[in-house]
Amino acid sequence: MASGLLAGLIDRAHVRIPELQTRERFLRRMHSRCFGTLAGWLMLVCLLSASRAQGAAFSDAFGERETVVTAAGELTGTNATATRESGEPRHAHRAGGHSVWIQWVAPADGLAEWSSAGSTFDLVLAIYEVRREGTGFESLRTVVERDDDDSAVPSLPFPVKAGQTFAIAVDGYGGAVGEIKLTWQLFATGTPIPVLTSLPVDQSLAEGQSITLSVALSFTDDIEYRWFHDGDPVDNGEDASLTIPRFRRQDVGRYRVRIKFEDVVFDSDTVELQINSEGQNTALARNKLLDAIESPLRPEPDDDERDFSAARNRLALASVSRAALMNLPIGVVRGLNGTQIFSTRFGTRDPDEPKHCGVEGGASYWFGYQCIESGTLRFDTLGSEFPTVLAVYTFDPPLTAYAQLSTLGCSITDPATGTAAAVEITAQPGRTYLAVLDGVGGARGQAHLNYRLQRPVDPARVAPSILDGPAAITVVEGQPFLLQAVVMGSEPLAFQWLKAGQPLVDAISNTWAVAAARLEDAGEYSLRVSNDLGQVTSQPALVTVLQPPRIVSLPVPPPAAAGSTILLQAQVTGSPPFAFQWTRDGTDIPTATNDAWNLLQAAPADSGKYRLRVSNAAGTAISEDIEVLVIAPPTVFSHPASQVVGAGGQAEFVVQGETGTSGALQWFREETPLPGETDWRLVLLRCTPAESGRYQARLTNLAGTAWTSSASLLVRTQSWIAPHADGQTLQVGFLSDPGSPCAIEQAPALEGPWILFQTRTTPGSAWVETEIPLEPGGPQFVRCRILPANASSASAVGGTPTHTPQPIP
Repeated sequence: MASGLLAGLIDRAHVRIPELQTRERFLRRMHSRCFGTLAGWLMLVCLLSASRAQGAAFSDAFGERETVVTAAGELTGTNATATRESGEPRHAHRAGGHSVWIQWVAPADGLAEWSSAGSTFDLVLAIYEVRREGTGFESLRTVVERDDDDSAVPSLPFPVKAGQTFAIAVDGYGGAVGEIKLTWQLFATGTPIPVLTSLPVDQSLAEGQSITLSVALSFTDDIEYRWFHDGDPVDNGEDASLTIPRFRRQDVGRYRVRIKFEDVVFDSDTVELQINSEGQNTALARNKLLDAIESPLRPEPDDDERDFSAARNRLALASVSRAALMNLPIGVVRGLNGTQIFSTRFGTRDPDEPKHCGVEGGASYWFGYQCIESGTLRFDTLGSEFPTVLAVYTFDPPLTAYAQLSTLGCSITDPATGTAAAVEITAQPGRTYLAVLDGVGGARGQAHLNYRLQRPVDPARVAPSILDGPAAITVVEGQPFLLQAVVMGSEPLAFQWLKAGQPLVDAISNTWAVAAARLEDAGEYSLRVSNDLGQVTSQPALVTVLQPPRIVSLPVPPPAAAGSTILLQAQVTGSPPFAFQWTRDGTDIPTATNDAWNLLQAAPADSGKYRLRVSNAAGTAISEDIEVLVIAPPTVFSHPASQVVGAGGQAEFVVQGETGTSGALQWFREETPLPGETDWRLVLLRCTPAESGRYQARLTNLAGTAWTSSASLLVRTQSWIAPHADGQTLQVGFLSDPGSPCAIEQAPALEGPWILFQTRTTPGSAWVETEIPLEPGGPQFVRCRILPANASSASAVGGTPTHTPQPIP
């Protein structure tokens, strides 16, 4: 039962829950949160029994208002005899006069919705929080304001806290009276949700002006924001504040922020932004007649009309807040010439409103204009993006009904030529005129309402003229520049600087100064000077902004082989024309005067540090050093030598050559690379027979490859003796200590006396080879020994030279 009631409240309160996976999941969560305690069940009983507020009634006096405490209910009554009290706020910023009051105390945390649907007259609804400080109107803080005829602002839920007290005012728009039907309902969340404490207000801006829209909440932890413009999400609009740095025509329209806390989502009230070319922030075109003429714009003009423009702009938009502008009047423009730009996308038409020019409309907007002098007043809709109907009215105050309006003129956009609607009237000072703009057949879009007052000609007064200037200027980026002109004409004079024919914001004197020139400041500037007798525009003056050169990129080329082509290519920004000069090691290269430099058939002599110097009329830029390396092919100066070593001995191969930077050397044995052997010297320790073979080195770099010649290594394991091929000599080989003298001896028998044959010394070698002549009948045995010690090894042969050698230990 509880879940069913909660589901009904969700449907009636228009609560948005887009992030939940299912509606049932949300209901279960809220059921648990709201009704899981005794207090929750008591609240449920309250909800079930509170379909109507019994015994309560509307009160005319704020101080005598009655209180209701139910979570949902309905009140009926009338405001026919109600009055407006002294000091009473203007509810929803609308003209009223017959207000009634009721007070409500929220029984739980959640979202509340109050609706006047079913009432019989045009009314406004205002909901205020009653703060503890004060007992009168000063204790009220605006929470929600509604005009029930504004289709763009539906009745949206607003956050409340348990025990929070609200004063609800119902008033008739423009003094209307009738039967009131007021209903309310509370969607309880069971936990506190953030409450809006301040909102932005409707306002106009000068085009190009900056504005920040901000909302404030009672707490800000775990809050998500999303700003919308005319219903569409705003880029980067995900904070409590939305800043538009340069307000443009496409920014005109209505803004609101969506606030998400946990599973609850609700929207703020909307704020409407328009453009007024004179920068009058409270001058607004309004969807309803009475909103456009309530009171004149403040501040008033200064005595000196030449200071009038400055006086109008003293309200700083950046500091405008809802509190400051709550009672500030909306709308009558006090000016001479200007344009109001606004959107009629969400406009409506009052059922009692006359058909302007006899044309069926549908989205009328009213604009009040109060003359400061007599003259010819012209309105037109040039610039509007849809076919328009334009009518101009006046009235004798106070204005309370359409029947009081006197038609002064009307016009319709020419469908054949597209000519804008225009109305011209004779205006009197101090009188208020109403221009209403509507769309033909209910057309809507961005509307431009232009107004111009031309005062009577005084024979003593002269039209403006430009005697001198402005002159063309060339300026370097970041430097200041000044445009000025000498003008003549009767005061007051209005000045407006134009760039490419478009007005510049705040450029309203005979000089235009820029503190630091930017590239976007370049263009054609002209000065438009006007008074009531006419206007004149100067010849365009060209402002040229020079940007000093900047080297954006200059890639460093990798080392290159001799004979290849090396390209140095720079990317440069700045104002052309440029002068380029390449240097190598600080010296200019005469032929290198472009942004790219090609080194054709590069040689090692081209290696060095290169720089690019770029100049233009605004300055010079010099690049960092670019290291260029040209590599020659590797060269071998000396090759390794062949060697014979005994087992356990040491062999060493040496090569001399040149590989250059990033070159490499690799040793090979029998065409197989030796892992880790990349030095110029190859040393083999404790050689084994398996290491015998051909050795050579390979030299490589980016430019090529060079090989050394092969060097052989023979590793032998024992002494030996063998007959020579001639049969007359013996060949003897044996191991010895390097550098030690060896004795070779002969004897006829192993036990006989040994006769010294020769002594051999071989420095640096452990292997000795020699030949011994054989004579018939001579010694038949040979031995070798290291002197003076015993022989380290020996071999012997018995018999004649044809005898088979037999090793002797």
